[in-house]
Amino acid sequence: QIDDKSDSLSVRISLPAGPAFHPGQFLGVRIVIEERGDCLAVPEAAVITDSAEAGTLVLIVGDHAVRKPVTLGLRDAGLVEVSGAEVREGLAIVTVDAYAVPDQTKIHLLKPAP
Repeated sequence: QIDDKSDSLSVRISLPAGPAFHPGQFLGVRIVIEERGDCLAVPEAAVITDSAEAGTLVLIVGDHAVRKPVTLGLRDAGLVEVSGAEVREGLAIVTVDAYAVPDQTKIHLLKPAP
């Protein structure tokens, strides 16, 4: 039950014995309530969010940046699950300032330094 006054919740967990933990110590804990395999995830910064469930990715197709609609899923650790008709593993996407890239913009990818 979440406390209305503090927006907090008491949780009791078991930890391995050892010198790393002390009685009364506060810890940050991540509780995983759902996991999904076989899905694509991209940095949240790469998604132009339209709503909680929909957004747009800017894909690099040939030498153009092309906006494609995507359905959004779970979010965790700066990543968001995406799915869409033309979205698949291995495609290059714009991950920084994607909202500022107009559709069909000619683009040139630089190869990373060795």
